[in-house]
Amino acid sequence: MQRIILLTMSALLVLVSAFPGGKVSAEGKRQLTVEEVKQFAEDFFKRNLNDKSVPGAIFTVVQGDKVLLNQGYGYADVESKKRIDPQATLFRVASIAKVVTAAASMQLVEQGKLKLDQNIEDYLGGPKLQNPFSKPVTSANLLTHTAGFTARDAQETDSYKDLDAYLPLEDFLKQMLRPVKHEPGEAVMYDNFGWMLQGYIVQQIAKTPFEDYVNKAIFTPLGMNHSTFRLTSKLAQQLATAYDGAGNPLPLHEVAPTVQPQGSMLSTGEDMAKFLISQLNGGALGNNRILKESSVKEMQTFHHYAAPGVPDTAYGYEPSNVPWKDNGQKVVGKDGDYQGFTSYMWLIPEQSIGVFVSFTASTQLREQLYSEFMDHFFPAKPVQVQFLNTPVQDLQAVEGSYRKLRTFNAVVQIKAVGNGEIALSGLNGKAIKFRQTGPQVFKDENGATLAFVNDSAGTPKYFKYLGVDYFEKIKLPTPFTDVSSKSPYAKFIDPLYSFGFLNGRSDGKFSPEGYTTRAEFVHFLVTLFGLTPRSSEPAFKDTAGHWAEADLQTAAEGGLLTPDSKGNANPDQVITRQEAAYLFYQVVRGMWGITPQDAKLAPGTDSWALESVKTVVALGLYGPEAKKNEDGSVDYRSKQPLKRQEAAVFFYTLVNPPS
Repeated sequence: MQRIILLTMSALLVLVSAFPGGKVSAEGKRQLTVEEVKQFAEDFFKRNLNDKSVPGAIFTVVQGDKVLLNQGYGYADVESKKRIDPQATLFRVASIAKVVTAAASMQLVEQGKLKLDQNIEDYLGGPKLQNPFSKPVTSANLLTHTAGFTARDAQETDSYKDLDAYLPLEDFLKQMLRPVKHEPGEAVMYDNFGWMLQGYIVQQIAKTPFEDYVNKAIFTPLGMNHSTFRLTSKLAQQLATAYDGAGNPLPLHEVAPTVQPQGSMLSTGEDMAKFLISQLNGGALGNNRILKESSVKEMQTFHHYAAPGVPDTAYGYEPSNVPWKDNGQKVVGKDGDYQGFTSYMWLIPEQSIGVFVSFTASTQLREQLYSEFMDHFFPAKPVQVQFLNTPVQDLQAVEGSYRKLRTFNAVVQIKAVGNGEIALSGLNGKAIKFRQTGPQVFKDENGATLAFVNDSAGTPKYFKYLGVDYFEKIKLPTPFTDVSSKSPYAKFIDPLYSFGFLNGRSDGKFSPEGYTTRAEFVHFLVTLFGLTPRSSEPAFKDTAGHWAEADLQTAAEGGLLTPDSKGNANPDQVITRQEAAYLFYQVVRGMWGITPQDAKLAPGTDSWALESVKTVVALGLYGPEAKKNEDGSVDYRSKQPLKRQEAAVFFYTLVNPPS
């Protein structure tokens, strides 16, 4: 039997007496003033912006139908000292675009042209989904990230540099239709592909390109004259410069398709203020209305829950990024990330408050700003939390290994550690403890919720914690029989096998001393990141019918592999250590922002692989097979074949990147 005990946690029990200054209306709304919002913003950005890491930001706050603040801070471009113009400087707001796509979808619902519970195949104009379930995929699923598709995010091969090129949405989707892996409506996985598909449905129903429809039906009525879903070379002159973590400007590029309903939107502070006001005022801005009040309410209502009181998604909106800082307010929000841009938009509907921020670098200041804003204007009130003291043996049903649906290399373990207590390990390298607050609901020391979701038999199948994506319970295989726990490579091989990333033979052996072929190495690089080929034109003459044909084709399209003089890939040729280092480096240098590293090498590396090998050695990404000489140089054995146990070092590093 469960016993209930009453406890308090410092993160959940904060004593305050009143709002800081300002007024509270008769309806209980906190009335913000221009002066206090401006002072808050000036203090925050003065403390946190700098030319070396986060050079600039736009910050917009509205309440009701008034703009309290729309101000740029720092630089739109550091080198030219160009300031941010809140009326004209463009920012990539990325996935905030999903809220606009949701608004466009609700317009079509109002017109009777779209039914959210209807099979989306009825709107696609021919293409059929690979859906083995009796439940169809609906627009309601797409709008709540519950379609059940396999993951498909932007890939290196989707990138292109010609800003005036136009790669149609329809052509891209026909090549990239994803199979349905989980029953529609069952689990939540952040799904950019599903939202791209929803934008295509808008395009199909409206019989006009998606970007034209949104411009006519949303941007123009709201006076969002600088907003667009398509960046051109002309508009690029208005775009704020994005920077990496070292303060270096990032080169401009686009990602196919050219118009992405899930994330290619660009906007200004002034335009976002107009959109925020329309969302707070039932779909209207002044005399112009884009949605009925009931449709806006539907957009801001959570339609999928992991557990009672634990919301997953609304239509375009999500719970706040830092839910323990909501401080008793109902908050819906949407973040957006694009290389060098970090954005966030949130609404507090009951307070008629909307906020938008975008930084010109990838940064966690987004979450810090939200936390400080809520603490400043809506301090937490006293909270008493009831914890369950469920016997530890009754919690063992939730124990096991779980894999994140969207990022399959994210595997964590959950264990019952005491009465009413569980622990999660493997996330960010530390163990996190939780206390039980409901039948399958737990809270960490900050007050963030972890909720388990049962299958039809009542057995825990998923859990949700920090973010939209569910984690799915998995069964781990037994270790390889020929990899000794004393082997220096076991610390690389065993975790990879447990996570399902390495294949053994039918007899349960790995053959660690065996050699790695080119196809095997490329296969791991490609499958780890979910990459798939885009062209039907074969890149090589000798890969037709090969088990790794698609992987090799993808590697060629991404510039990793080039045909030899005879047009062949030689997939079954043993890969050398220097070639493996080269392929590894080509994949991670853009993904991790790694610059060439220097290291002292013993002779024996070809010139074309020198930069790659030096970087791999400098990062320490090798096992005991590479020897350090008395003069400090490392004999990497560049031209020797790569053994399977040695390849595991590369693979483990891809799953667990260096800090």
